[in-house]
Amino acid sequence: MAVNSNDVEQIVRQVLASMTDGSVRSAAPAAAPAAGSIPKTGKVAVLTQLKHFDIMEYPIPEVGDDDMLVKVEGCGVCGTDMHIFNGDGGSFEVNPPLIPGHEFSGVVAEVGSAVTTVKVGDRVSGDPNDMCGECYFCKNAMQQFCTNNVGVGTTVDGGFAEYVIMREKQVYKFGDNLSFMEAAMAEPISCCLH
Repeated sequence: MAVNSNDVEQIVRQVLASMTDGSVRSAAPAAAPAAGSIPKTGKVAVLTQLKHFDIMEYPIPEVGDDDMLVKVEGCGVCGTDMHIFNGDGGSFEVNPPLIPGHEFSGVVAEVGSAVTTVKVGDRVSGDPNDMCGECYFCKNAMQQFCTNNVGVGTTVDGGFAEYVIMREKQVYKFGDNLSFMEAAMAEPISCCLH
């Protein structure tokens, strides 16, 4: 079964309806959670098997030294997500369960001890690809072929969640002049420009 625009709309509506407040996130600036108020679990859309998402409570991921926890405020649905849903071959082998979503933005909720360029409350969007910097391709300016690439939303859990982990080197701050959905489009726009 191929996913069409009606399927995508249904998936998005299901995810939005199951979120804590049931509303679509606005362009208004969001505040980071107050210190100590990050919940232990959050809602996620998990691809539990090919062609099937389950909405469930999931443990909030723990932050490593070079990581940050981002409260997702906007997330796009990419053609890659539809290929993942259908089990089509692509750049990465995807094995359910997986939380897809690699076009997202949000507010930094927590930072690791080594993070220096962003702080709690910053609005961020990110590059979902975490290249190793050590393989032949990375050392020869061909990072897009990195043999050890970690893909947020493709090889590790992504933005179809209330919270997601990102490494410091993957995020970019943006101001109040952009909505979260506009900032979530930074990744697909970057692909087009590249």
